[in-house]
Amino acid sequence: MVLDKVHNAFFRFLQSTDNSIPAQIPERMNPMTDSPVIGMRYGVRESVLHTRLETESVLLDLDSGRYFSLNSVGSRIWDRLAEQPRTAEELIADITEEYEVSRESAEQDILDLLRELVTHNLLEPRDR
Repeated sequence: MVLDKVHNAFFRFLQSTDNSIPAQIPERMNPMTDSPVIGMRYGVRESVLHTRLETESVLLDLDSGRYFSLNSVGSRIWDRLAEQPRTAEELIADITEEYEVSRESAEQDILDLLRELVTHNLLEPRDR
């Protein structure tokens, strides 16, 4: 299985009650120009609720009222992040092993997904 690009495979913006851009982007990353740092840990923000619906996940940001959908691979990544903060490197290793894809095939897609999740204030960088 080859992972598709983030907008086609992992992440889908469903609806917003507020059409504004997220109020805060972490200072360590400009999502328009920077990639998530491979060694930085990312964790789920406390204001984000999530539930699994068969193979997909639905995420609700209580601060903005927006909700999002993740497909099955995106949901597996989210599940790992919900367990505990993880680095992009850890996620890449997990997904390449589980789905038997090359690192090159998975790395950019996972970094793109992390960028989207941080941009929409669903994840935040963590020290631990």
